[in-house]
Amino acid sequence: MKIPGSVWACALLALWPAAMLAAEKPHSVALGTVRHEPYSIEGDPAGALKDETHLDVRPLVVDGKVKEWTTGESHPVTERSFTVRRAVQLNDSLPSDKTQHWVWQRGPWLLVDRSTGKVTALHLPEFDPGVS
Repeated sequence: MKIPGSVWACALLALWPAAMLAAEKPHSVALGTVRHEPYSIEGDPAGALKDETHLDVRPLVVDGKVKEWTTGESHPVTERSFTVRRAVQLNDSLPSDKTQHWVWQRGPWLLVDRSTGKVTALHLPEFDPGVS
């Protein structure tokens, strides 16, 4: 007995995952407010200006959650994406220290896609943080 095409179509739709039929959820990407954090030239491969004592950091918020910490201005690449510099917080204390000593440093560049909310670290082979 031959099964009609409409029965096959109904069976396919019944078995197809609901997630595949749903529209893609829009993502919200924003940079938060600036915080002034203590900053030290020592140990930062990106270097600092002669009298720079603080680093302006701000959160990169994707869908209401902090994904990364950034520093500096954002630079548009396309209508959907932009780049911004990552800010890294490191524990600079020794194991024998009683208290923790946290320092901020400039990190690698990030590529952020506004439509998908994806954050990608850019590894630039000829980028010299001490010169650039």
